[in-house]
Amino acid sequence: MNKSEKKIKEKYERLGYKVYKNGFPDFMLFRDGKLEFSEVKYWKDTLKPNQRTVRRLLQECGFKVRLDRVPKVIESPLYKRLHGGIKK
Repeated sequence: MNKSEKKIKEKYERLGYKVYKNGFPDFMLFRDGKLEFSEVKYWKDTLKPNQRTVRRLLQECGFKVRLDRVPKVIESPLYKRLHGGIKK
């Protein structure tokens, strides 16, 4: 966070706001006048504490927040097609 951002953050904290700079979902999704969010995680990743906090806050405000998983590469249809299935 640069000096200018820090001053703005401190301004809002003095006014009683909780200020979050990271932890936001990867995508904002907009369709039919509705805003949703999507967090993308690889098959084994978990949400970090700041991501869980922001997710909860967005949901409390009525937004849908999706968790989309990227499959293991060896289980993907493309890998299976190129390599003839999973070799064990």
